[in-house]
Amino acid sequence: YSARSTRNSVKYDAEGRIIYPAGSVAVIHDKSITEESKRQSFCMAHHDEITCIDVHMNSGLAASGQKGNGVLKVAVWNTSTKQIVHQLDCGAVRAISAVAFSSDGNYLVAACCDDEHTIKLFDLRGGVLRTSTPGGSEKVLSLCFSNSSTIKILQAGVNHFRIHTYNGLDLVTKIGKWNGNKKSVLTCCKPLPLAAEGGFEFIM
Repeated sequence: YSARSTRNSVKYDAEGRIIYPAGSVAVIHDKSITEESKRQSFCMAHHDEITCIDVHMNSGLAASGQKGNGVLKVAVWNTSTKQIVHQLDCGAVRAISAVAFSSDGNYLVAACCDDEHTIKLFDLRGGVLRTSTPGGSEKVLSLCFSNSSTIKILQAGVNHFRIHTYNGLDLVTKIGKWNGNKKSVLTCCKPLPLAAEGGFEFIM
């Protein structure tokens, strides 16, 4: 397991199994199994080091991305069977630095390590790319969807954050503003529960 090249990459699934990357392998650790040699199983969907991972509890799916050369893909796979459900094409990029499921499991967003740090929104109901947009000049370290009814994505990373809103055709982007001149490296972000009266949508 490499804590230097991944962030927020140790997850639970709905059955209480622990999912994490180790090199090019995704490990599924079932702590309920008493026989030590059978506690771990593996998903081998990648040919180079895994750089990001997310798990959607309700659907039992995980998504993982890797570094490498040429066309790279996000693997979407079942945490119980290890069967690959989708291979989402991110194009010729150096790595995929972050992935996140929407709360309903219908969408997945990925951040690419190319010159524009492209953000790609996939529809998992058909495994198709809906839209993409440049993410800026700095590396993206984390992504998450808002819990609102609107498809809204927070992008956070090296000295920046952005909010993308999907209008059914494109991602409309707002660049985050800092309180003062000092910027920070944002390594993780999560959505907040939304009260009826509204309020803050994210924490990072």
